[in-house]
Amino acid sequence: MVIKRRSAKNKGSAFQREIVRDIRKLTGLDENETSCYEGNIQARVMGMGGTDVMLTPLARTKFSWSVEAKRFENWSVHEWWKQTISNEDAVCKALLVMRRNNSEALVLLRWKDFLELLKEKKDDVS
Repeated sequence: MVIKRRSAKNKGSAFQREIVRDIRKLTGLDENETSCYEGNIQARVMGMGGTDVMLTPLARTKFSWSVEAKRFENWSVHEWWKQTISNEDAVCKALLVMRRNNSEALVLLRWKDFLELLKEKKDDVS
């Protein structure tokens, strides 16, 4: 079955909004905001360049990841990763969130960033 371009873009946009809602819930920022295109954590409008989730300076202190969201059946992980790392900066590390239809979302990040997360968790417990 061939998916029309508009349908594919709608799925991608819906996935971005889902991610924005999850980050808002995690950080406690903008939880009552009804639009995913306003507030401290926003979904980028499809077709605009840059990271798929836009963060204000306040949001970046609570969630320091540069998110690239991909919702496709055929995966091109290496190409997506190149795009993801091109959007990171000194504060926000690269995070690729990807999902196929009828599947759960998966995350790709650098091994060193994963180890740093584990270290932070260990430090929080100590």
